[in-house]
Amino acid sequence: MGRMVPMASVIVIGCGLTGCKDGRDQARPSSPAQPAASRPAGPAAAYPRRPPWKNESEVATEIARLRDSLSEDTAAGAVRDLLCNLALFRPELAATFLSEIQAAEDRARLLSVVRMGWAGTAPEDLFRWAQGELVGDELLQTAQMALEALAEAGDPGRAAQLGEDLPFSESRLHTLGRIARSWARADVQGAYEWIDGLTDDTERTYVFGAIASALARHDPDLARTLLDSEESAGVRRALAEALAGEMSESDSALDFVRSLPSEFQGAASETIAQRLSQIDPERALNYLEGADDAEMEIAGLRWALTELIQRDPAEAAARLAEFDSQEGVKTEMAPWLATMWYRVDSEGASRWVSELPEGEMRDRAIESLVSRLQLDDEELARAWANDISDETRRQAVLESLSYDRVLPRIE
Repeated sequence: MGRMVPMASVIVIGCGLTGCKDGRDQARPSSPAQPAASRPAGPAAAYPRRPPWKNESEVATEIARLRDSLSEDTAAGAVRDLLCNLALFRPELAATFLSEIQAAEDRARLLSVVRMGWAGTAPEDLFRWAQGELVGDELLQTAQMALEALAEAGDPGRAAQLGEDLPFSESRLHTLGRIARSWARADVQGAYEWIDGLTDDTERTYVFGAIASALARHDPDLARTLLDSEESAGVRRALAEALAGEMSESDSALDFVRSLPSEFQGAASETIAQRLSQIDPERALNYLEGADDAEMEIAGLRWALTELIQRDPAEAAARLAEFDSQEGVKTEMAPWLATMWYRVDSEGASRWVSELPEGEMRDRAIESLVSRLQLDDEELARAWANDISDETRRQAVLESLSYDRVLPRIE
């Protein structure tokens, strides 16, 4: 098992500890620690850097002292602060007093510190405690943190075994997925063998998706074999997308997509376009131009154009015009292109919109300009609105301008 990382240096937000600037300076007293009997009581009391209480009895005595010497509200804050400070160094001891905290917000704060501290030193113990003492969201969140910490510390197999003890829920799915991802970083074959043994099809498909990319990267031969032999369509789809992503910069990427079953081609092509768009949207568009299937083309066009619009709206407009077969995507992209372009070059954007052929694409682009202009130049916004060809849309936009004018402006 990997070395656990002490969590005493975590930053505690909202615990109310005096002098608390960060985890390394928790509750540093401004003067030498005083004996318990003479130490000032209340939220302003500074506890020693490492609390002196060694067992439940000593902590209980200190809590009783605070409650006897302070008003009810003040004592509640003091007890919270005491336990938050204790949780930094002895989270398992602080956890035994969680029931002493009545206010929901204070309880949540203390539990958060307990989780962070305990997960860093003994995550399996934290998991077992949560199973016995917590319910509902508190249980699920604590168990998730404990198991993820256990997996990251070098024992993902044990974390996976414990994770299967959790009740079926969305939280369980997310937890098992994170365990699988952590496991795959160190041993993708081991992670795959565990997942392959899961009996619930929905769970198996979801968790497999968490390691698909790692499997495609580290063992592409196994990934391709599974792509052909796996019975689950969800697993095969995840593998197709993962392999496509790994091949996105390869000259054979398009050939790979074409070799896939037709039901996976659109998603795989979108993955390639998304990856390429982040590197070079022009290259992504060139790839899409080579796609001879409409679904493959449209799947990635939104990614490529979205990225190019942010980088070079004029070039995006020119490339958008090249995709004659994708009127739906062009109409969808036109409003955003007009708005983004207008921010950096109002004349160029206005000229492009005015030269578009009459129709829905042009009307939607104009509508986006009206929204952009209505607060700064209502007269120009109204002139644009009057140029919308569809009468119903035009009247709706003009009415929205009139309505906006009668609303009070907040300066």
